[in-house]
Amino acid sequence: MNDHSAHMVRLSDLVYGCWRLLDDASAATTQDTLTKIQTCLDHGIDTFDHADIYGNHGCEEAFGEALRQSPGLKSKIKIITKTGIKIKTEKFPERKIPHYNSTKKYIIK
Repeated sequence: MNDHSAHMVRLSDLVYGCWRLLDDASAATTQDTLTKIQTCLDHGIDTFDHADIYGNHGCEEAFGEALRQSPGLKSKIKIITKTGIKIKTEKFPERKIPHYNSTKKYIIK
């Protein structure tokens, strides 16, 4: 084992992509999200892919709410996320030109 291996994170062989987590808004409840997370864990998938733009900027918030409801899950999962992509959407119609914002302020927000 080298010095770096002690700091490596082991991701599951499959990663659950959360970009469509809220596609069916009528079924996208916190309990539905918890069920999806638990189903993944039951099948050996503990890594979840997110981006702040997924679900018209709502998927990370919905996933976070599920984790608030069941805080014990946090220690069982790994989250990969991307941020800084600013595109025109229904939620942000004022954005005219797609661009990246990787400032500390934007990422923390």
